[in-house]
Amino acid sequence: MSNCNLNSDGVNILAKALSNRLHDTLENINLSENDFGTVDLELLTTALSKCRRLKLLSLNSNGIGSTGCLSIANLLKNTESSNLGHLDLSGNAIDSQCAILLAESLTNNTNIKTLQLWGNKSITAKGWEAMLKLVCDSSSIEAVKTSNHILHNIPTTHRLLVSLLGIDDANLFRSALRMNNRSNKNMAIRQKIIWSHSRGDLNIASSTIPPGVMPNIISWFSDDFHDNTANLILHHDPPLKKTKEVDSIRLSSVFSIMKSRPEVCQYYISDNISDQAATILGDANDLEKELWHCLISHELLYNNRI
Repeated sequence: MSNCNLNSDGVNILAKALSNRLHDTLENINLSENDFGTVDLELLTTALSKCRRLKLLSLNSNGIGSTGCLSIANLLKNTESSNLGHLDLSGNAIDSQCAILLAESLTNNTNIKTLQLWGNKSITAKGWEAMLKLVCDSSSIEAVKTSNHILHNIPTTHRLLVSLLGIDDANLFRSALRMNNRSNKNMAIRQKIIWSHSRGDLNIASSTIPPGVMPNIISWFSDDFHDNTANLILHHDPPLKKTKEVDSIRLSSVFSIMKSRPEVCQYYISDNISDQAATILGDANDLEKELWHCLISHELLYNNRI
């Protein structure tokens, strides 16, 4: 039903028809280019929430602004009855306040995978910051864990994101979306925690993680086996230089843990430190000794399973 000049009366008639359907078979609905403008969409979105097999909803190029966004946000919050996975809101009149409202409505949504926002030029940095916070809230470990790990496709240009968010946040946003596209959501959470720690947004050591688990966490920052730029480092454009930026971020990340939780080293037995390790520790100060002791011990633990 795209480009049908649906006005307020037409929208309400459609909503009534959808509500009175005997068989719930609709999977795709295209209502694009109808220029709803300021039309109240509450009756329509209420009817759509009852279409449990609905997977794709196209509302692009309808002039939807704050009024329509409020109704759409209510639809996105209604996750118990809706299985909507793809929503196209491109080419509307959505501004930053609308984007913030949509982001908040998606906090607990476990169905939406794609959100099209192309052509909504009134979305400023605040709106995109809300979207970043949605998929990776790095204010705390708990906030990262409760972020949205399902939404993985919000098409936009990297240039636009960099201009509004800055290069670091733009890269984190794109990387978080990429990680959400993986089936292992625990891995997505772990990776976002690593990124947040390495950026300095939070300190893993300030959590209630038992000291005996810390060596495994420290090992996260030296895992080179799965990504060309190391699991610690998010997808970065332009790429970071491993021999400088990546290694520096790694050491800083481990140092922040060791500075806050030096007691993690007491779980290692000095007899297991090799002669080579003792040589390395020879000229180090006390803090460096603690750091290297823990790192080298973990390497022995990992390699020899001691």
